[in-house]
Amino acid sequence: MLRMAGLSLFGAWQGAFQGPAPIQGRVTTSRASVPRALDVVVAPDSKAPKAKDEVPDYMKSKRNLYPRKCDVMDQIEYFVQEQIDGGLLLDAEKAWQPTDFLPDSQKPTEEWFDEVREMRKVADELPDELLLVLIGDMITEEALPTYLTLLNTLEGTDDPTGAVDTAWGRWSRQWTSEENRHGDLLNRYLYITGRVDMRSIEQSIMRLISSGFDPDTRSDPYRGFIYTSFQARAPPPLPPTPPLPRPEPRPQTSIFTIRPYYPP
Repeated sequence: MLRMAGLSLFGAWQGAFQGPAPIQGRVTTSRASVPRALDVVVAPDSKAPKAKDEVPDYMKSKRNLYPRKCDVMDQIEYFVQEQIDGGLLLDAEKAWQPTDFLPDSQKPTEEWFDEVREMRKVADELPDELLLVLIGDMITEEALPTYLTLLNTLEGTDDPTGAVDTAWGRWSRQWTSEENRHGDLLNRYLYITGRVDMRSIEQSIMRLISSGFDPDTRSDPYRGFIYTSFQARAPPPLPPTPPLPRPEPRPQTSIFTIRPYYPP
């Protein structure tokens, strides 16, 4: 009995590979007697999906030298975002632009020439000492790439990719965009006056950027922001110089405000 059952099972298993039995009267081909391979589907190894908020290492701020200070900068990042949301930085649509204070090049040629002549007439009366100050300011402003590079050396607040979506990264890039207007305005104004050697000034700018800038911050975020907080103090308002109205003075754009401390 067991032997017969075993033969029956073997026959059923063999039939599964050889296909159905030929129907009586039908001509069969040799293909019908060839065993058919079974289709085997192997599912790939399942991997746990990455967390959405996981940030690759190359996008993370450096924290090799000052891990404790970096933790502090992380904890006050919310304050930086509050300052940005509160209007610390300017809206590009509303901010003044260099062309607002220069002859309008879109006007007809003669009208533009008239505005240039008027500006040159006023500039002829400026003392050399004032022009020297404007040249120094302009050269300093035009070295802006160096300052952004410096900000990105500060651990915990740097911008590893140049477009990182953090409050520190947004502040450093937008601050740079605001500062860029200053050098543009001074450069164009001094060029229009015709009273300075612009080629020599441009060579000085190249030398300054090429030489770099090291205020001894040592990648320390505390040193970096103490320096910028003092350096970015808003200057006192200056009287207008016709025909160019001066932009309204505005608060400093440094994240932190330095106030004098009077001991009790």
